[in-house]
Amino acid sequence: MLNIDASLTSVFSVAAQQNSFPLLRKANLVASESEEVPKTHKNISVRLLSDPEIFEQEVWKIDRIESGQTIRLQERPLKIHYDTLNGLTEELKVNVIFKIIQQDNDEYSTSTITHDLSCLPSDHWGGESRQPELLAAFVQPNTHSVEQLVASVALLLRNSGKPSAIDGYNSNTRERPYLFGSALWSSIFNQRLMYVSPPSGWATSGQRIRSAADIQAHKTAACLDTSVLFASCLENMGLNPVIALTKEHAFAGFWLVDDRLPVLTNDDAMDLRKRIATSDLVMFETTLVTNDSPVTFNEAINHAKELLGEEKESDFIMVIDIKQARARQIKPLALVENTPAGLNVENNDGTEVGIGTVPVLPPVRVDDQITEETPDTRVGMW
Repeated sequence: MLNIDASLTSVFSVAAQQNSFPLLRKANLVASESEEVPKTHKNISVRLLSDPEIFEQEVWKIDRIESGQTIRLQERPLKIHYDTLNGLTEELKVNVIFKIIQQDNDEYSTSTITHDLSCLPSDHWGGESRQPELLAAFVQPNTHSVEQLVASVALLLRNSGKPSAIDGYNSNTRERPYLFGSALWSSIFNQRLMYVSPPSGWATSGQRIRSAADIQAHKTAACLDTSVLFASCLENMGLNPVIALTKEHAFAGFWLVDDRLPVLTNDDAMDLRKRIATSDLVMFETTLVTNDSPVTFNEAINHAKELLGEEKESDFIMVIDIKQARARQIKPLALVENTPAGLNVENNDGTEVGIGTVPVLPPVRVDDQITEETPDTRVGMW
């Protein structure tokens, strides 16, 4: 008897396709040893197809296989129907089917093995249980909407009498990145967004993530939406953002020095608290940006510390580091931004939050400083 031993992903999406996450990891053709008389199987064809069709059919030809033998099928990148995948509006259940066709003289025998696959819409993240790493793909720093928000940050800095250049970590201080975060907080808070509840169990099973353009147009966002929005803007500003997830909540943060976590996702809340205590990392509660009454950046930071407290450690799921994700070639979603009519970043109700005070922070360690590469600095590094 012939069978297929295959490893496939349980969920697939445009984010997975664009970041080269394989739908089919491996497939082996296995000839069972249970046959009473050892047998040579000849003229075998293995076909891989889907229902409904989301990729081109693949066919492997095997001349012969002996009882008890396993043959690994040649690895091939599946030709995904991108238009079908990108056009989904809801999660689609797909049957991935292996057909084994064997010719014995003039007779044909066929056996079928079926695997279940969930295909997600392009704006749907699969959740911590299915696609934890791909949350980084939804952080999109290069869209027009994000550029517009960052421009408003520069303007706010200028109007506050501070240098308007958004230059990441080039100042070699912790205060300047902190100031950028505070100005970004004020710019987004002053849009007067409104909070909407996410679906139940979103942290595990995922949810649709609103784009920056959608948030600006409709003025509504859930906690993960605001976290991804802040992370997108922070990355555009040359800072290194992170996103933290608990069982029922999401919030964001960024490095005050040009650093990153040594792993892509980290489930150790204590490690996060230590990095916050050394002023290497700052976390803030992004949902407070939808508050009706004014909330400062420093108040959002204090609220995030409560979310990361020891008494709530059992609720902590993970933090994902976006710079580490980029180093691992997880790229932002390459989708055409459809800017909805009525895109507006103006504050219409008169409630505003200014740039808050920047606390005195420790100097940046020499090893963490940004140094312009010149002949002299190269000699110094040698």
